Amino acid sequence: MKKRWFLVSIVLVVLSLACESSGTKTGGSSSCSSSGQQGRCEGRYKKITGTVSETFSVNVYAGDALVDLIVSVGKGRMRVWFKTPDGQEVSAEAAPGTPAQLSAMADVETNFDEEYEITIHFEALDEEITDIEYKLNYQVN
Repeated sequence: MKKRWFLVSIVLVVLSLACESSGTKTGGSSSCSSSGQQGRCEGRYKKITGTVSETFSVNVYAGDALVDLIVSVGKGRMRVWFKTPDGQEVSAEAAPGTPAQLSAMADVETNFDEEYEITIHFEALDEEITDIEYKLNYQVN
């Protein structure tokens, strides 16, 4: 009986830690287009809290892609980041009137369906971030 409670406690701790790193997004819309080894995505969210990750499909696998990302916010501060092919994070901070701008090589990952994706992370630095807009361009190498 003690072992079961111990295991239940461990599971609850792990779940609570996982929840701390998640976030919510509301009022989102996006559109993407691609041609050959290039692509473009634009989108917006009404509100983000916590950290939200968004994946963007890439139609060609090459291990990495040059990504240009611009993110603007209407209220609050936000950090945006993605991983480079060597596992490092590149990030920038957005605030009202000061968009985040990143231009770097991004790691292209393979998901369970063997599709290729770039993952961008949006992290709220204040309690609530509103009126978020992003533009992402990529060039697969």
